[in-house]
This record gives sequence, C-alpha cells and structure tokens, in this order.
Amino acid sequence: RSASALALTARAAEPHELRIDVQPPKPRAVTVGVASHNLPGEITRVGSNEQIKVNVRILSATNRDLEEAIRAGTFREDLYYRIHVLPVTLPSLDERKDEIPRWTRYMAQRRHSESGTTDSVEVTQDAIDMLCAISWPGNLRQLDNVVRRAYALANATNDRSPTIDGERVRQALGFERAVTPDDSEESLADAI
Repeated sequence: RSASALALTARAAEPHELRIDVQPPKPRAVTVGVASHNLPGEITRVGSNEQIKVNVRILSATNRDLEEAIRAGTFREDLYYRIHVLPVTLPSLDERKDEIPRWTRYMAQRRHSESGTTDSVEVTQDAIDMLCAISWPGNLRQLDNVVRRAYALANATNDRSPTIDGERVRQALGFERAVTPDDSEESLADAI
C-alpha cells in the first residue's frame, strides 16, 4: 500500500536519485511509505519480506513550513528528521526578479532547441519588462508555463526565428489568473 502511494508523489530524476515533493498534509500511508524508503541502503518490495540493497539518495522539496506542519500534526516529526539532512532555502522568484530575464531567455531557447533548430529565439525588452513587473507565486514553473505559451504564440507566426515580444507575453498571461485585492479573479494580463 505505501509503495503505490509513494509512486504518486515520487519521480525518477537522475540515476540513483528519487525526488519527492513534500506537500503536507499527506495521508499517513504516504508518509509511512516515504519514511520506510528513506532507510539507508535497503528497500522491501510490496508483498515481499526480502530486503534489497540499493544505492539512492532522496531529494525532497516543499514550499511549506514543515516545522509548523509538525506542530499542527499534519506532518510526521520522525520523517522530518529523516529528510532534514542538508536543508537549502531558495528565495522565491519574486525575491529574485533580476534573474527573470536570464531564465526567460533560457526557457525560450530551450523550447526553440526542442524543435530541432539551431537558430536563436529573440525575447524583446518589452516582454522582459512585462514579466519582471508581475508577481510569480508559482515561481519558475509558472514562468516556464508563460514562456511556453508566449513561445508557441510567437512560433505560430514565424517558426524559423520567432520573437517573443510584449504582445505575445500579454496573450500568454491572459491564461493566468490573478487574485485582486477584492478577492475577485481577473486575467493576469488585465492586472498589469
């Protein structure tokens, strides 16, 4: 039971590496499964009593305060100490706005390279300015989604050397939702 629950939250990354997004609250079966797979050097297959030697490291990540989750009873303290070996705190993208131009260009070029071309994709300054002007609660994943959309829109008009400009970014942002101070939703493009 715990192995199938673990499969929902874990994915293979590099060889010998298992990445787990820790998102409390988790059902107890999931955290029990994670804890049992974090024992050094051995696993037991579901339905078997035989222990198998393995050489893996587990990387876990969360945007939640796990210590608060422990106090609230929604995350197991013993699991916390099993995964809390080398904590790395990364500031949100909103705290690293100076990185948005580089990430945007990298993401756009990656999309373009995936199409099999060696040409470069252009990202205009008005597109960068627009992306730097908004908040990114979804961090790099959200930025990547917007860049993917903007690239697809730019590529639809010029597949040889697309240009991601402010208009393409505005269109891409139209699919994002922003919560305004009065708690109503509007498109992020309308909010900027």
